Amino acid sequence: MRHLLIPRMAQVVGLILALSVAVLAGCDAQPSARSTTIEQPPANVADAPLAPPISPDAAYRARVVGQIADALQQDSGQVAAALRADAQSTLMSLAKPLGVAQDRLAQIALTALDEAADAYGQAGTWSAQQVTAEKAYWGSRSQGPLISEVSRWLREV
Repeated sequence: MRHLLIPRMAQVVGLILALSVAVLAGCDAQPSARSTTIEQPPANVADAPLAPPISPDAAYRARVVGQIADALQQDSGQVAAALRADAQSTLMSLAKPLGVAQDRLAQIALTALDEAADAYGQAGTWSAQQVTAEKAYWGSRSQGPLISEVSRWLREV
């Protein structure tokens, strides 16, 4: 029985990796994900929370927003207060005066999201498949909605 399980697991892992590569390859084909122009998502898109495969819990969100705030050389409380002061503002509103371009801010957010997913995987909170799915989801989002979603999280801190 055990000799049948190992090859089957290898097939499943291979399939997951192949699907992950295909999803990530498709992300590179979307020029808007790497665009340097500032995206302004429609108001209804900015108001609706994104729905990743695994809903991020408070600890995941705190880890992500803390890392982004650190990159902006502020603490998450300062950033959250600034975002709450103006309901129309996003992280981009705070990053632009600091000389941080949208593509750089989106990369900072994506790195923070990926590292949080990796930490959840290493802690055993998420399976390798869940980590891969979560990273693929965030990696496929365009910059504007990604920044808007993390901005929403900061308002909720």
